[in-house]
Amino acid sequence: MSGMNKMTQLLVSLAAICLIAASTMYVIQHNQIEATLEANTQRAHRLSQIGDDALKASDLTLAAQAYSQANNLRPDWSDGQRILAEIHARQILQSGTQEPIRAMRLQKELYEALLIGGGDRPLLLTAFGKMLMDRGFHDLARPRLEEAIALDPKRLAPFLYLGQSHIRKKAWTEAEASIAKALELQPEAPGVHYAMGQIKIGTKDWEAAAKHYAKAADAIGQGVVWGELAQIQGQREKWKEAEEAFNKAISLNPKLVELYSAYGFTLAKNGKYA
Repeated sequence: MSGMNKMTQLLVSLAAICLIAASTMYVIQHNQIEATLEANTQRAHRLSQIGDDALKASDLTLAAQAYSQANNLRPDWSDGQRILAEIHARQILQSGTQEPIRAMRLQKELYEALLIGGGDRPLLLTAFGKMLMDRGFHDLARPRLEEAIALDPKRLAPFLYLGQSHIRKKAWTEAEASIAKALELQPEAPGVHYAMGQIKIGTKDWEAAAKHYAKAADAIGQGVVWGELAQIQGQREKWKEAEEAFNKAISLNPKLVELYSAYGFTLAKNGKYA
């Protein structure tokens, strides 16, 4: 019996030692986790400061990199996720259509940022709407752009993209209403004049189309825009102006082979040979 008691006491002692060891290990691990979290928080804070400084300097690439690293260190930091989404939203509005896989990831990021709330909601809505437009989902894009306008009617971008969405659907009346608002906000914006010119082509108002294209073509500086202006001038039977526009288009982009037939016709109208 005495032997049994000693064995029992030994087992109890071993259990107590194991319990103490386990508790000690838990405390050590807990402290290590807390230290890691604290270190990650501090590093994330430093990275976010770098991101903020980059934003002030308009360096969106560096800002995105800094906030992306900060968010990896603090995956539960909702403000960081929203700020990164806003940075990406600015990049989207500056750079145009995104590569498909990246576009899907960014669209998800913008959607989640909108669910978080706060921040620059009109910016997020505008970028989200533009991405939906670029993928052809115009019926989904327009409500987002309209909400952005309702929240801040002084921003050019949502009016411009809403107008472009209507242009792609050939809804000329709605398109003109949106682009006219954009022109009120920025009367000299080349992209807005180009959009209004497209609307006037759609409604066959060649005089107005020529006027708006003339204000857009130099600033945009693309051969295709000058080619479109040349064809507008042809519709007006302004053959000298058409020839000048064709010359500009071809000098900017000689590979626009689709222009050469109309160019030859214009030269003939001016008593020349292609």
